[in-house]
Amino acid sequence: MARFFVDPAAIAGDHVTLDGGDAHHAATVLRLRPGAAVTVLDGQGRIFECVAETVEKRHVTLRVTRATIAAPPAVGVTLYQGLPKGDKLELVIQKATELGAARIVPLAAVRSIAKVEPARVAAKRARWQAIAKEAAEQSERPTVPEIEAPTTLTGLVLPPGAIAFVLAEREGGLTLPRALPPAPPAGIAIFVGPEGGWDPAELDALVALGATPVSLGPRILRTETAGLAALAIVMAAYELR
Repeated sequence: MARFFVDPAAIAGDHVTLDGGDAHHAATVLRLRPGAAVTVLDGQGRIFECVAETVEKRHVTLRVTRATIAAPPAVGVTLYQGLPKGDKLELVIQKATELGAARIVPLAAVRSIAKVEPARVAAKRARWQAIAKEAAEQSERPTVPEIEAPTTLTGLVLPPGAIAFVLAEREGGLTLPRALPPAPPAGIAIFVGPEGGWDPAELDALVALGATPVSLGPRILRTETAGLAALAIVMAAYELR
């Protein structure tokens, strides 16, 4: 069944309108025909089962036959990913979306080689959000994670009740599975450094923020692998019970 994420403004009463790229995809790629079943999601947890009424390349009209609200996730996880080189961040966004991240924040760390010029932030963020949307559709999750603009640790504040972990393999100590509390907390933040790792001052700042240094075991993982492994561990702990 075709699945589309739409802006809530596209939903009016018992009708949904697909325009632009979604309409083109529905009419040209999926070859949707009137009467076909379609699932529409508003990205906020509402799910609409629909039937196609009119199908044109630039405009598709759907009639809602059933509306439901998805159950909230067991825990909301924010992945703070140190900016990696090349297109690795796009891979992280795609896979973190599939794994269930609620929010992804690119982090300009001291040792980040990659930089995002201020003039390109809006375009980059739009592309990252589109990647997340496509990954959410493919993985059949009812929400799309918010992809934030790149930021730094300066002035960062954790949401009330959230707990945080910083991946710091060379610090030894606690492994992430053992550090997780038995019951899901209000939220979890996972901090992953760039290719060059964390600057000591950044580690100190994260610990002062309340983050617990943890490792993922005896092997050193690449930056684009570490956050995804940590996210999988967290989701397995609270969703696969």
